[in-house]
Amino acid sequence: MRMVSFLVIMASFCLACGAQARTWFVEKDGSGDFIVIQDALDAAASGDTVRIGPGRFEDFRQYTYPGGTPVIVANVQVANMTLIGAGQDATIIGPEVYDGPYPDPPPVGIAHIGQSLDGNLSVSGLSIENVWHGVYVEDAGTFAVSNCGFSGGLYGINGSTSYSATDCSFDNMKRGVIGYPPAQNVDVIRCRFGPMSTSAVYFNAMINGNVEDCVLEGGDSWAVGVQFEGGGGQVLRTEIRGFAFGIGLSSPQSPIIRDCHVDASYQCIKSDSEAFIAENNIFQGGSSAVFYLYTGGYSHTLRNNHILKGTGPVVKIVNHNGPAEYHLDMRDNYWGTTVADSIASWIIDGRIPQFPPLECIVDFEPFSDVPLPSEKSSMSGFKALYR
Repeated sequence: MRMVSFLVIMASFCLACGAQARTWFVEKDGSGDFIVIQDALDAAASGDTVRIGPGRFEDFRQYTYPGGTPVIVANVQVANMTLIGAGQDATIIGPEVYDGPYPDPPPVGIAHIGQSLDGNLSVSGLSIENVWHGVYVEDAGTFAVSNCGFSGGLYGINGSTSYSATDCSFDNMKRGVIGYPPAQNVDVIRCRFGPMSTSAVYFNAMINGNVEDCVLEGGDSWAVGVQFEGGGGQVLRTEIRGFAFGIGLSSPQSPIIRDCHVDASYQCIKSDSEAFIAENNIFQGGSSAVFYLYTGGYSHTLRNNHILKGTGPVVKIVNHNGPAEYHLDMRDNYWGTTVADSIASWIIDGRIPQFPPLECIVDFEPFSDVPLPSEKSSMSGFKALYR
């Protein structure tokens, strides 16, 4: 009886050993287990790790899914997988040019499609260049991307499940980060964005799209820094400069903008309603307006901000669909002047006779006649204006 128990225990131990996660190595020089990433992924089981050495990896294969037949460099077809490169400057996935001798559209870099919603994909320490989607996840589990670079092509990270992007860079593409339902949470933390042709960060109908401690610089003539298309979320301690539109809001769910510096060439905030919270920010510039608003009478908070005029008006109420004689509360902000008449002249609202009448009045008094105290990091740029 004891011998049977011993054999059962040993058999269980061997099964447990066999189920342990394994690490696979992909090396261009042949010193690893494979030289092609997909060969390693095909051999790996759920829970394994694939470490990718230096070099450019652009071998791709075509796959058939209900939505089409994409070509993919690294197609993860198990629930749980970890991909680790040798560093952003060392491991590169994707072709050297976007419009080279490749399919149209070009390959997807890393894909995780139709796997367990309880699974998880982790990607770190590599760059993805000149592809259709850098990391694309659909109908799979949560995922995390860290210390990765994305450049060229169309989209950086695109996911319909909750994910995080941390310490990543995005340059010269259509959109850097995209989140859409059924994803509920997307966190973009300590990332840097260069020029984009459409938007750096795009949240579509999400419960919580979160941008923290990021820098967004430059863009196309009509590009948006952060776009909330429905849903809620927040932008915290973030620099947005050089985009035509700093932050776009099409949501009644009160996104939060706090401790940010937004310097836009056309409009700092473009909102389909004033339902947002903006506190302790610097809003600067704008040839169209600093705030370009379609108002609807929603609750809002716009307090303790530096609102600094560009070449256009500071506040432009374009249309009002709320109650008659509605007052938009923009008191207790600093407007860069001590003259109330100057501030009033920079606001286009219901005070200006027009037909049909615009029944929204912006209340800006009392206002601060000195720059408001703040310890936020974004104040460094503001203080530089007064040196």
